[in-house]
Amino acid sequence: MVIIKNAIENIKTNKLRVIVAMVWIVLGITSVVVVSSIGNGIEEVGDKNLDDPKYREISIRFDQNYESSIDPSLINPFTSEDLDKISLVSGVERVVAKYGSAESLSYGTQINGKDESIFSEIIEYKDKLKLDVECGRLFSLEDLDRNVIVLDRLIASKLFGEDTKSAIGQPVDINGETFEVIGVLKESKENKSEMDDLFEQAKSYLSPKILNELNNMQSFGSVISGVNILVSKGYDVMEIGDNVVNMLQTNTAEDGEYALTGGNNQTHELGYMQQTINRFTSVISNVSLFIGGIGIMNIMYMSVTERQREIGIRRAIGAEPKDILIQFLIETIVITLIGGIVGMIVGTFAANYASGYLGIKAIPTIEIYFNAVFISVLIGAIFGSIPAYKASNLDPIKAIQG
Repeated sequence: MVIIKNAIENIKTNKLRVIVAMVWIVLGITSVVVVSSIGNGIEEVGDKNLDDPKYREISIRFDQNYESSIDPSLINPFTSEDLDKISLVSGVERVVAKYGSAESLSYGTQINGKDESIFSEIIEYKDKLKLDVECGRLFSLEDLDRNVIVLDRLIASKLFGEDTKSAIGQPVDINGETFEVIGVLKESKENKSEMDDLFEQAKSYLSPKILNELNNMQSFGSVISGVNILVSKGYDVMEIGDNVVNMLQTNTAEDGEYALTGGNNQTHELGYMQQTINRFTSVISNVSLFIGGIGIMNIMYMSVTERQREIGIRRAIGAEPKDILIQFLIETIVITLIGGIVGMIVGTFAANYASGYLGIKAIPTIEIYFNAVFISVLIGAIFGSIPAYKASNLDPIKAIQG
């Protein structure tokens, strides 16, 4: 306690010098806290994404080589055997065949109710459409394999009357296939294009798989143009996709190659952002801590010079070199530890501010604070050891004489 008290008194005596050197320690520790907290937030977002099916979906398509002379209609890049093989790949939860060549399939057809019918444009449902439901619901993951449909208000009112709630759960017929109505959309300009305004084109929505199968039965034949894959939880999405592509690539010879689309792009973007932040702030924190350590070392050198008489007297009355060494080492550690604590406080506020700016919640933890304390103590021990060693080896007589 006496040594710590002496260290604090020494800080008070040289406040300006200590504060200037301590600023760099504070900046370095602040960087460590901010980066680690934001990193925890990014990891949490990534973990949540891995639980969300939409971030675990990938698609595989086949691109024919430009040099290939084979008629594209004669190439069958995917077979039912390929689907079976893909389903057996470790990490693949579900495989769905995609028919046709359009990226977003749609076509017009007649929708038949019990007593009425209406022509409608059938559209593939995607989250980015941001549809507003008046009653019922939109599609869920469980609806991927089910014959369910979402109607706009115009169709629902035509087939089931103005009380659109009565449409929920009712069957409609499309080209001999029966579909259950699970939702009715609000009558909103957001759900219409300019062409809809001109021609009052009614719309209805099916899940991607069901629409693909319907398109296949009606117009495209049995050629599979691509596959959609749902990756199991806990697996790396892009790694599984690469494994499937590599497996399929052995079948194509020189006709073309398979390409991977989709996947957990947000998680990869977050990971890239985290790496960029880590690289940038690691430079700042390392430089700051090094400069701070040099500053602390210079202060302690000056302190040794100014306190030579005190050191000589202590040695003369029986203090061992190791006692002097420990005293100055502890003084240095106390200075860097105070800087580290201030850095942790500043870093916590800075991390919260950065989380608002980046849109990612910062998550400071006890482990982060423990690491900050450890780094502060380590800086003090490393950069304080040289002046402490010098102080412990001063000749008592010369020290007293000054």
